Amino acid sequence: MFTTHDDKVLSLTIDDEAKLTAEQEEKAGDAVGELEKQATAAVYARVRDNDGRAHLPGTARRRKIGGVPYVHAWKPGALGAISWISTGVRLEDPDVYKSFASPESGDSVRKSASSRVDFRLSLILGWDGDDYQKAVVTLDAMSYFKDGTSWPDFGTWIKEKHSLVDRAVPRVTGTLTLTGPDGAVISTEEFTAKGVKPPYPMSFTREYALAGLPPGRYTVALTGAVKTGGFQFSGDDSTVDMDDRSITFDVGA
Repeated sequence: MFTTHDDKVLSLTIDDEAKLTAEQEEKAGDAVGELEKQATAAVYARVRDNDGRAHLPGTARRRKIGGVPYVHAWKPGALGAISWISTGVRLEDPDVYKSFASPESGDSVRKSASSRVDFRLSLILGWDGDDYQKAVVTLDAMSYFKDGTSWPDFGTWIKEKHSLVDRAVPRVTGTLTLTGPDGAVISTEEFTAKGVKPPYPMSFTREYALAGLPPGRYTVALTGAVKTGGFQFSGDDSTVDMDDRSITFDVGA
């Protein structure tokens, strides 16, 4: 017999004379486990922290112990009270939890006959002003052209060194998409990263607030990116199609 109160399982009483087969014991254990999950879910939905906010199980937060920042998780403690519990993970860099890059080995290089772009997608999983998780995604790219005029540079790749009119300034256009654990799209946008002055490095950064999102595995993807512009000789095409890139990372403690 189960005794419950306020969606909590208080006790399970079995008659001393009851005889359960192994299969019945397994089913009873599964039933108890399911009731515990339901009760815990109900408790999580009601319990709020000192700031008055409720959180999903496993939500991560940066908090200090003796002035040292540690990763904490929203979960039951030793006595069952739900609060921010230290995971024991010390943050050597107080602003960075984890960092990622695609490709990990270095820049991705794509080129046409006379134009080239080197680029990298990176992500820093860190903390916002309230110590909740956030992700900062950055695309960095550099444009090159192949020298075709003089020795000894003839045939080599050179960073953009000429001052260009606005329509010829190197730029990257593409789409950046963030998807959640269930594959649902959280954010998608088209962007343009444009150089400013020689050698016209191109950079685009997007910050994603993760507070309130369920813990789990997320993916940020760069798709359909194209580099246009840059120095070119008469008749050359400076357009370069860039390969798709993605980074998968875990939110939560």
